[in-house]
Amino acid sequence: MSAVLMKDRRVSDATESVLYKRFHTAVEAAAVGEPNDLGPADDTHDDDLLRVLIVDDHRATADTLSSLVKIWGHNVRHTYDGVTGLALAAAFRPDVLLLDILMVNMTGFEVATQVRRQERLNDCFIVAITGRTDEQHRCRCYEAGVDVCLIKPVVPSHLQTLLTLESRHVLSRRNSRRQRSARSLTGSGLYTRTQSGGFILQEMVDK
Repeated sequence: MSAVLMKDRRVSDATESVLYKRFHTAVEAAAVGEPNDLGPADDTHDDDLLRVLIVDDHRATADTLSSLVKIWGHNVRHTYDGVTGLALAAAFRPDVLLLDILMVNMTGFEVATQVRRQERLNDCFIVAITGRTDEQHRCRCYEAGVDVCLIKPVVPSHLQTLLTLESRHVLSRRNSRRQRSARSLTGSGLYTRTQSGGFILQEMVDK
């Protein structure tokens, strides 16, 4: 298995995390040919896509990952250095950050630490992609705010499964926020929901 999961922020508890169990259940099902309903959604509106940012100073790797993630139906951006990656993260606000760790100039440790300091990126799911497998390296990733470590070379089907699971979580969270917003609008008495699902000022309805 080429993945080390640290979703719960404690290395010793990694195998007990909900994501770990969901991820490996899906991977095991795929290995024996069982259906797992992991295809991309048919709806292609940007707001209904997982936003994925790839930061890797190895251009071929970044380009390949970007192409794969796009094929899998997600909204993807990529760049080749940590400084640009931070700027792009602030503008793009990714749901998932696929982050190379051993980069020149600014390492993945530094990028992850800076991302975790930005309130607008609190929900960003950080996936480290690294060739190092020693425990000290994993702990440094963990301390920097990384959620999951994928060991190079990354198995595409494993990454696809991981992104699909995270996509379901993110879209569920977005829908909940929309519902809360809708309840807030209608509860204010100022807006009325239209048949198309939008909102109109109540004073316009009364006229």
